[in-house]
Amino acid sequence: MVAAGDRCASWPGFLKKKAQSDPKRIVFPESDDDRVIEAVSIIAKEKIAHPFLVGNAEAIQDKAHKLGVNLQGVEIRDPNDDVNFEAYVKDFCELRKGKGMIEQKARETLKDFTYFGTMMVFKGHADGFVSGACHPTGDTLRPALQIVKTHDKFH
Repeated sequence: MVAAGDRCASWPGFLKKKAQSDPKRIVFPESDDDRVIEAVSIIAKEKIAHPFLVGNAEAIQDKAHKLGVNLQGVEIRDPNDDVNFEAYVKDFCELRKGKGMIEQKARETLKDFTYFGTMMVFKGHADGFVSGACHPTGDTLRPALQIVKTHDKFH
């Protein structure tokens, strides 16, 4: 029989092993936060997930270097030169056409790392999204509600 304390102590290890057995592609849009860069480095090193940082690659690499962090295994996606950006703009216009979305506004909106990362998930280019370390809850949820939306039974 396992004591209750032993079960609780093994819970993080169980979750880690489960994640490592089928690593998911996870977007981290808050690439300007030191804690996020450090965490993503650990996640990649321990093969817990396939992390994406969203932002300017040079700025992210500079920050990682200053922090003494290795970003091997971390993919950096920059909305300013991403191969999928034009498709994301088109899709975002279509999703938001009822709200009057036009191409120029979609381009501006998708330069926001949180919107860009949400679109990555929506289009199946990532499996999940982690945010909220340095942005308010509303700024994290708004893109998800506008892009992914809610299930019909909740309307």
